[in-house]
Amino acid sequence: MLRLIPVDEHYYAMLQELAASLPAAASLLADVLNDPTRGAELVPAVRRAEDATDALAARIVARLEDTFVTPLGREDIHGLVQQLDVVSDLIEAAAESVAAFHLTEVDRSTRAMADVLVRITEVLARATASLGNPRGVPERLREAGALQEEVERLYARAIVDILAGEPDPVEVLRQKGICDGVQCAVDACQEVCDLLESISIKQR
Repeated sequence: MLRLIPVDEHYYAMLQELAASLPAAASLLADVLNDPTRGAELVPAVRRAEDATDALAARIVARLEDTFVTPLGREDIHGLVQQLDVVSDLIEAAAESVAAFHLTEVDRSTRAMADVLVRITEVLARATASLGNPRGVPERLREAGALQEEVERLYARAIVDILAGEPDPVEVLRQKGICDGVQCAVDACQEVCDLLESISIKQR
């Protein structure tokens, strides 16, 4: 059917750019957890990455207000933008916690969780890039789901490790706080997966 009003296809590129910003931020978080003594150097870099994500998210939302016809539903675009921004916020919060707690070492399973988080954000970036041709989205989401299950196993192991022996109660709270922070970022990635699945189904 002939469209009298052109569809603004720039949203695909903007959403792809937004999702592509997450792996770099997640990698910085993993670096912070692997070497908390570099917090003074790395945490500001995480903040800058989050600020850039915020700015891009705001531009996309502002564009929605000025666009008559969009390639995806307005609510879908807005929801995806918001949730990608939430992931970025939680990555920053986890990095900030390491600095706030003045940790010199982070539990190894928590560090492994952060490494898997990087891989999840990479998959989300590829899935978002596939929205223009949504047939590739389900495979990406299955990959993300398998990685999220890996994080769940690592989380359970981290809690056991943190509570092992006779740990200092304050140290337990600090270590668990970091572990929970990474888990929250992973949970937010699951929300992104749910949105991508819904959008891809509507496009078929």
